[in-house]
Amino acid sequence: MNDKRRAKANEAKLKLEAALSLIEGLIDDEQSALEGIPENMYQRVERCEEIISALEDAKSSVEE
Repeated sequence: MNDKRRAKANEAKLKLEAALSLIEGLIDDEQSALEGIPENMYQRVERCEEIISALEDAKSSVEE
């Protein structure tokens, strides 16, 4: 790998690490929101759980 391609690969790695950090922050935010939802709002709980699951899938994809 030459220097130019290595620089591009390093740039991609940095961007993926930044994306991973953002996704982790979103997961934390959604989990906090989930904890604050009253039990009588079950549909909202389900939606938050779906969002958390999707974000965790995205996180796994970025990590791979």
